[in-house]
Amino acid sequence: MPKMKFDPQALFDAVEAQRRERGMTWSELSTELGVSASTIKSMTKRQWGIELDGVTAMARWVGRTVESFAGGDGGPAPAPASYAKTRHFLRFDTAALYAAVDAERDRRRLSWDQVATEVWPSGPWGSKQLEGLARGGRADVYSAVAICEWLGRTIQSFQHETLR
Repeated sequence: MPKMKFDPQALFDAVEAQRRERGMTWSELSTELGVSASTIKSMTKRQWGIELDGVTAMARWVGRTVESFAGGDGGPAPAPASYAKTRHFLRFDTAALYAAVDAERDRRRLSWDQVATEVWPSGPWGSKQLEGLARGGRADVYSAVAICEWLGRTIQSFQHETLR
């Protein structure tokens, strides 16, 4: 049963404290992270659909893991960095996550519905969302945290740097 729940307010507060400490405007922060200011400011109002790559950029900027904002560990904290400094984006590999879920599903001889019930015991997603990971694309932070917890893996273990 999943124990971690991402706390967007905690991430926002950490980013806001760093922004103020560094004397940055929202526009400067947006450029530094490669994430729009409106995305940063609105994440605390959204219950679902917070894009993981943006969350990763913010967590990395404050030198923490995504899981540390969900009551978990997430492995060693990354060195504080940003797109403006590295010229690389940190991207989550959704297709690799799918492959890991599928391998664990096969190993345990579970159906996709059984996996979905274990990952999200009270919803809101189901087997179609898990199977949709095969297409790749962007991941939602709530889904990624729950699935990685189910796998016993960290979000960092599915990330790689890219130029775009």
